[in-house]
Amino acid sequence: MKKYLLLLGIISMLLISCSEQPKEVQPTLQPKAVVGPADEPLEPIVVSDSKIKEFDITAKKFEFIPSTITVNQGDKVRLNIKSVDVTHGFAISEFGISENLRPGKTVTVEFTADKKGEYIFFCSVYCGGGHSGMRGKLIVE
Repeated sequence: MKKYLLLLGIISMLLISCSEQPKEVQPTLQPKAVVGPADEPLEPIVVSDSKIKEFDITAKKFEFIPSTITVNQGDKVRLNIKSVDVTHGFAISEFGISENLRPGKTVTVEFTADKKGEYIFFCSVYCGGGHSGMRGKLIVE
């Protein structure tokens, strides 16, 4: 009788497992990339309304390139300043900026141009005979 019940249990299990219908696999939807016409680039999405005016400045004996920077009052300004020859300095007294510039290294200075006017930036580390003439101008309109 035990063999009969065991055989009946095995057959029942086989029938149950064979009678189950396979589950239908639903296709997964993938988001599609948004593409514009081939000759027309898409506009970037602006996440924030704050804009940063960014400038790359080179410091070398005895000049800053560019020597004049113009921004609007209220602009956030980012200056990436790199010395290409000797140690220089970069200072704008009215904005409390004073940085040392080691050769080959880029120093990033950020500030808000919150005062209208023309401000001199200058080398604040003695760099040789033309040091006193190493100046530039920040114009805040």
